Amino acid sequence: MAEQAYLLNQLKILTLNCQGLRDKSKCRDVFNNLKQKNHNVYFLQDTHFTPNEENQIQTLWGYKAYFNSYASNSRGVAILFNNNCEIEIHNQYKDDSGNFLILDVTIDSLQFLLINIYGPNTDVPEFYSQLLEQIEGAYSFQYIIIGGDFNLVLDQDLDTMNYKKENNTKSRQQVLNIMDILNLIDVFRENNPKLRRYSWRRRNPIKQSRLDFFLISETFLTLAPKIYFENSYRSDH
Repeated sequence: MAEQAYLLNQLKILTLNCQGLRDKSKCRDVFNNLKQKNHNVYFLQDTHFTPNEENQIQTLWGYKAYFNSYASNSRGVAILFNNNCEIEIHNQYKDDSGNFLILDVTIDSLQFLLINIYGPNTDVPEFYSQLLEQIEGAYSFQYIIIGGDFNLVLDQDLDTMNYKKENNTKSRQQVLNIMDILNLIDVFRENNPKLRRYSWRRRNPIKQSRLDFFLISETFLTLAPKIYFENSYRSDH
């Protein structure tokens, strides 16, 4: 158990909506920036890779990478691994529209369900119902980590600034249902009940929201997990 706690405390995951990496110069630049951070796992959304490019992209990354690609001008997610951890992939699950990727993976002897999500920017609760079905079909172990750009907020008052209306309310309710069913917590809000921090910003006029977040198994709480916001790199997230 002590070894498990040590391994879990060492695990570092980064999520980034990269606003397209179709341009190879930008892709190489962003990859270099990510490697310098020396995290273990990277969740990327809005990659704009096509399935035919995945081998080339993995070569460019240089380590193990898994994809749910869609089109050269929209959507797509990827989970990249650094070479500072040992991984074994048991199964992977994905939807047909490049919006989520689920990996059943062992990292340094611990088994996880890693879920990278790029939520629809319209109110489509059925998307989250499909996601829940996939998770329930794959779930047989203790640790679940869902991260990415959900394109919604969990608390309109705390997680938005200068919004005139609430967006994707039905989808939000479905995400809250998933949290309840799977015993997941919003790790940032758990640690910061009233703090206002935003992961997406639009300028002129300014508009901000916390669209990007992690949901993790409640069993992580005893390890006091931490989450940080960093300045974006070649993205508005």
